[in-house]
Amino acid sequence: MARIEADWHAVLAAEVRRSARLLFRLAYNVLRDRAAAEDACQHALLKAWEERERLRDPPVLRSWLARVVVNESLRLVRRRNVERKSLQLAGGAARAVAGASVESDVRESVLLALEQLPERSKAVVTLRVMQGLSGNETAELLGLSAGEVSRQLHAGMEQLRALLDDWDADAVMTRDDE
Repeated sequence: MARIEADWHAVLAAEVRRSARLLFRLAYNVLRDRAAAEDACQHALLKAWEERERLRDPPVLRSWLARVVVNESLRLVRRRNVERKSLQLAGGAARAVAGASVESDVRESVLLALEQLPERSKAVVTLRVMQGLSGNETAELLGLSAGEVSRQLHAGMEQLRALLDDWDADAVMTRDDE
């Protein structure tokens, strides 16, 4: 038994060395927070260790870890959204969006619009557009069909366009009022 544990530890350690940057980027692009992304990655490693009896096939381990990282990241986003809404309902101050340049305003607006998408669309847009993964890679990581990835990407991009069109109109109106 000790030999099997040592072998599993070596397999897990090798996969972490090989995939660490990918796993972190996946989490960071969903969460936009370094510490939270590190937490999501650590959660995936802990879960892999807990599920080591089931995960004896090394080729499956990478996609399994990526899926756990994405799911944990989305769970953290949902938790943040609940916390934010509860603060707003309790009369908490709304988060201030400030930027010194138009580029940072646009980037922040895109990230805020991305947060408003349904979880599945947000994950697909993040992986396909922000991470540059292929449709098949995205489908594998999220456990979706290629057709569903395509539908979610199209729907997510349409929603982002609509949200950003509204933002652009609001920005122009604000500047005209000044």
